Amino acid sequence: MGWVIHNGFITSDNRAIGSIIKAGNKRLVEILWSGPTGDIKFDSDSIAAALAFIKGVEKTFGAVTASEAP
Repeated sequence: MGWVIHNGFITSDNRAIGSIIKAGNKRLVEILWSGPTGDIKFDSDSIAAALAFIKGVEKTFGAVTASEAP
């Protein structure tokens, strides 16, 4: 199942994996990640750009996960 956005939380398999909030005129996205650079953060004036960013990260994570499968 893909990622779901509900009440500002980004979830996968019923686990919170990030958030999207409106702060002034900006949309702030934060995706939890324990990689070497920490969480993935993005801000945009456009909700469409913020959603496209989330979708891009989801696809990237899916490709990496699929390439690591036995």
